[in-house]
Amino acid sequence: MLNNKNKNQRAIHADLVVNNEPVTIQGQGNGPISALIDAISKKFGTLLEVKDYTEHSLGSGTEVKAATYVHLGYIDANGEKLSKWGVGIDTDVSESSLKAIVSVVNQLVAAKEITL
Repeated sequence: MLNNKNKNQRAIHADLVVNNEPVTIQGQGNGPISALIDAISKKFGTLLEVKDYTEHSLGSGTEVKAATYVHLGYIDANGEKLSKWGVGIDTDVSESSLKAIVSVVNQLVAAKEITL
């Protein structure tokens, strides 16, 4: 859930499932993407940053979906700067952006590059 704290700040509170365990995250930022990045970074103890972001529509009409591609940078356990791409698709562009970020986090968790 995204909440407006003020004009320039957003807060996010989300319930996730990580390795079959319920996890609650909370963060703040200047928009939904930065708020989710903040929440995930705090919970997993790793700095994530958006290196690149792009989106486009899939089709046309009133039920068109947005495809969002997010390139996230992070630092692994050895201190190396690495990055991964994620993609999200939804009829709501904000939702597709958040799904793209979760896609990257899912990859990092599956590869045991980040843990709770």
